[in-house]
Amino acid sequence: RQQVRAELPLGSPGGVSGVFATEGLFNLNRRPGAARTVIDQWRVQLGLAIPVGPGISVEPSYLNLYTPRRGPDLDAHIFRTMLIWRW
Repeated sequence: RQQVRAELPLGSPGGVSGVFATEGLFNLNRRPGAARTVIDQWRVQLGLAIPVGPGISVEPSYLNLYTPRRGPDLDAHIFRTMLIWRW
């Protein structure tokens, strides 16, 4: 998977940041019952990165998950919180 991600500081350096990320998942083959498209899913995330310790942050965010299908497409709205540890 390939993801494009951007963080924008909302205050002082090392503080809370706004987060935007997007990624596409693509089909390179045909699956039985799948929609006739190469896009399997498209994900867009908006949230905040809140530092809680050295190299550790919490990211509450909104995730929109779009999945084209035969019949009505699936458009899921997900609110999630991630714990990020960078080393």
